[in-house]
Amino acid sequence: MNYKYGSIQGQLKEFYPNGKLQRRVDYKRNLKDGVFEYFDSDGKLLEKSNYKRDQLHGVRTFYATTGNVIETYIYVKDEPHGQARMYYSSGHLKREISFLNGKLHNQLVDRYSNGRKARSCNYNRGLKQGFCLYYDEKGQELFHKDKQLEIDAIFPIDSNYLLQSR
Repeated sequence: MNYKYGSIQGQLKEFYPNGKLQRRVDYKRNLKDGVFEYFDSDGKLLEKSNYKRDQLHGVRTFYATTGNVIETYIYVKDEPHGQARMYYSSGHLKREISFLNGKLHNQLVDRYSNGRKARSCNYNRGLKQGFCLYYDEKGQELFHKDKQLEIDAIFPIDSNYLLQSR
């Protein structure tokens, strides 16, 4: 890391007590600008994000300690925008969701670990449009309310849950 005219310039690296890299961040004029990477104490990459002028901007990816991708988002000016995907630890797709300026937008699809749809909902700028469609693990549409509530509990749609800070 360098200082130029009193501001941080370049790459900042922080280390665990065991000497392994904890995080690496690019700075320009005291602001995060470029790649941010966060590692566990064994040196495995857990998060890789892009920043522009201290705001998330671009792809943000979270990894399991196995190296598998578990979540991907696209950010524009610190808000999720566009397609996001979440995965089971096995690598199979768990959720596909779209954002527009930080709000749920278009279709949200949750999937069972076997790849079949569990639920499909539509959103317009953060507001749910109509009813969600629910499916059993064989792909058949469900109409039983208890099973729908069970699926809701397995796959929460709370945006605070979706965008929890890491």
